[in-house]
Amino acid sequence: MKPEKKTLLARLCAAVLVLLGFASCEKAFNGIFVPVEYGSPSVDFKVKGTITDENENPLEGIRVIVRKNEQNRPSPYDEEDTIYTDAKGKYQSKEFMRVDFVWEQKAYFDDVDGEAHGGVFQSDSMLVKDAPKEHYKEGSGNWYSGGYEYTVDVKLKKKVED
Repeated sequence: MKPEKKTLLARLCAAVLVLLGFASCEKAFNGIFVPVEYGSPSVDFKVKGTITDENENPLEGIRVIVRKNEQNRPSPYDEEDTIYTDAKGKYQSKEFMRVDFVWEQKAYFDDVDGEAHGGVFQSDSMLVKDAPKEHYKEGSGNWYSGGYEYTVDVKLKKKVED
C-alpha cells in the first residue's frame, strides 16, 4: 500500500474513533440523563439506615456523610451527601451514579450536637459494600447493573470523658 493511502486510512480511522468517543457521552432522554453504555460498567446506589446507641435507643441529629468517590476524602469534583438522622434515628442519602462499581465508599457518622439527643457519642464509619443491599432498579443486561440500596445500621458508643 502506498504511503498516501496509509496516511489517509489512518486519518479516517482516527476520525471514526473521535466520532465514537463523542457518541459515548451522556444523552438526554425526555430531560433525564442516561449514560450511554460504551464499554464502562455503571451502577446507581444509595445508602439508608438507622443509628442507635448501644441500648438500641434511636439517635437524632447524627450527621451522616456518604461520598461517591472511593478515596473517601472531600473533593470539589465528586459528589457527597450530608444528611442528619430524624427522631427515629433514620436517614437516607440521595442516589449516586458510579461509572464502575461500589468499591471502597464509606458512610461516616458523627455526633455534632454535643449533649443534645442523649449525650456525646464517638464517631464511626463503615464500608458501604459490606452492608446488606437490595436491588431496587433493574439493569440493562449490558454494562448498566441497575440500582442498589445499602442498609447501613450503626450503634454508636458513648464518648468516654478524658
